Amino acid sequence: RVLGSLGFCFAEDRPLDAPEQAYLQTIAQQCATALGRIQDDQARKAAEQKLQESQSVLSLAMRGGRMGVWSRDLSTNKVWWSHELEEIFGVPRDGFAGSEAAFQEFVHPADQDRVSAAVAAALRSGCDYTVEFRFRHASGHWRWMEGRGRASYDVSGKPTVLYGLGIDIQERKRAEDALRKSQAQLQLVSDPAPIYTASLDREHRFKFVDRA
Repeated sequence: RVLGSLGFCFAEDRPLDAPEQAYLQTIAQQCATALGRIQDDQARKAAEQKLQESQSVLSLAMRGGRMGVWSRDLSTNKVWWSHELEEIFGVPRDGFAGSEAAFQEFVHPADQDRVSAAVAAALRSGCDYTVEFRFRHASGHWRWMEGRGRASYDVSGKPTVLYGLGIDIQERKRAEDALRKSQAQLQLVSDPAPIYTASLDREHRFKFVDRA
């Protein structure tokens, strides 16, 4: 590739002899090497800057969506969590122990089998999985999470790495619980009343009907 041009000025007009040509060629090659390194370094820094910007935007999006990413090496069971996922669990940055057993300690005992079964079924079928479970926040409170994952496979079809998302759905679960309580209260009020009460959505599906 062409990096630029190099000019030499002489006090007199004469042909250059072989040693002078070799000397100037050496200088040109050294300049070309230096310029090439500078340009490569500038290109590398520009690429690193773009990568940093992309990672910053992705991190902002994940924090806004209350989600984090993770991966698990199936041969060693070593687990990696993103900083966003550590924040959701209330774990200090780089404070996660990095193993499948360490993750299971966060999962509610009543949900551990369901999580393991969802992962095992996905590995057998080669499909994605989605599972909801409770996890213990570092504060000691139980919260709800939606786990999504998929595996990558080697040429023989053996799963090698499992990776996915952990999404904090505590607010969604709280809203669903409030809706159920509201519907239960409405049921108590409407059932004894001598009228028919129903609610439909825009697709004309019944969302609520009283006993009558």
